[in-house]
Amino acid sequence: MYLKRLPKNVELPEMIKVKQKFDTPSVEDIEERISNEFKKTDINKKIKPGSRIAVTVGSRGIKNINEILSLIVKEVKSLGGEPFIISAMGSHGGNTVKGQREILESYGITESKMGAPVICAVDVVEIGKNSFGMPVYFDKIALTSDGIIAVNRIKSHTVYHSSTESGILKMLSIGLGREKGASQIHELGVRGLKNILLDSSKVIIEKTPVILGIGIIENALLDIAHIEAVKPANIEKREIELLKWAKEISPKFLFKDIDLLVIDEIGKNISGSGVDTNVIGRTMIWGEKELEYPKINRIAALDLTEESNGNVVGVGLTDIITKKLYEKIDFDTFYTNALASTFLDRGKIPIVAENDEVAIKWALKTCRAEDKKKAKVVKIKNTLMLEEIFISKTIFDEQKENNRIEPIGESINFEFNEQGMLKTPAL
Repeated sequence: MYLKRLPKNVELPEMIKVKQKFDTPSVEDIEERISNEFKKTDINKKIKPGSRIAVTVGSRGIKNINEILSLIVKEVKSLGGEPFIISAMGSHGGNTVKGQREILESYGITESKMGAPVICAVDVVEIGKNSFGMPVYFDKIALTSDGIIAVNRIKSHTVYHSSTESGILKMLSIGLGREKGASQIHELGVRGLKNILLDSSKVIIEKTPVILGIGIIENALLDIAHIEAVKPANIEKREIELLKWAKEISPKFLFKDIDLLVIDEIGKNISGSGVDTNVIGRTMIWGEKELEYPKINRIAALDLTEESNGNVVGVGLTDIITKKLYEKIDFDTFYTNALASTFLDRGKIPIVAENDEVAIKWALKTCRAEDKKKAKVVKIKNTLMLEEIFISKTIFDEQKENNRIEPIGESINFEFNEQGMLKTPAL
């Protein structure tokens, strides 16, 4: 069932731990920033004593999301409102209340920690039709609230590139559209994500009690770079502007060509596609042009994060995975998400290796580098954490004049234990 034999005559290159130096703006005082953002809006006119206010949270791992949500709850309460946290994650969590709650609890998002009820739901109602004549679906509970504060990270999408990608508008149309709304948009592929999502979000803003959007931008070190409260009428315009900045400060490789990328872990809390396609330079969307850089020949993924709860959607973006990763897959949750996305190529299972050593050595063997000992190899923890990484000596020598890449360790070799698991110092 698993690939067990090792390839012959494969010698792994020397690796050097380096630090990539990124531009990292950050918010020093999150509480002060959120307080100031609330003050600059007219939200006090929309939240009255006793108003039931829904504050959204998605399935993605966002640093400081617990603190951000609890501070938003605090602000709503200070105005006399009665806030509650509501899950807004499309078909994630297997499209079940239980699955959604497990995801949120894995992030520490509970009623006791948030200071407000945490509601997970799956029911939607049709609230109208968009300009394409398609029904627009929206969460039934959020719709009955007195106000909705849509909170989400603004970043590049892992499927398409446009003026708006992943952010507040996506939270409204796909997150609160639940499985029905998400499936409808994803069934049309990239056209649905680029056009239908945006058009449906306009209907939602017009016909639902959305009173505020809160956009979050993270820097390359996953620290909060920016938090901004946006009035509903300005969300689209401001998202376009903030997305440009988010792309400039996002994590990335500071070199272009890689023969083999070894990823310690993939997962839904890292990216909607398990790995950030903007980092690996692969999208695997039929009819869509691949990114020009980076050029990566082979990708070996060694494990799945616990926060993914068995959802390995996007695994097809890699070439070889390990047995330990494969055995963590919850196929019901995985297939629900993969089918809802409609990007089935990303749901295909790669070659499954018995252990890390088999996976890495076969990935190197097949990467087409003429001299494997001099191959351009990179090892990372995941596609979010790219400040400290391992690179092979060949890449290091090529980048000696790059003052944004700094060595922070002696050269080492990949080492494996008796079970074939990687012993190289962890990132």
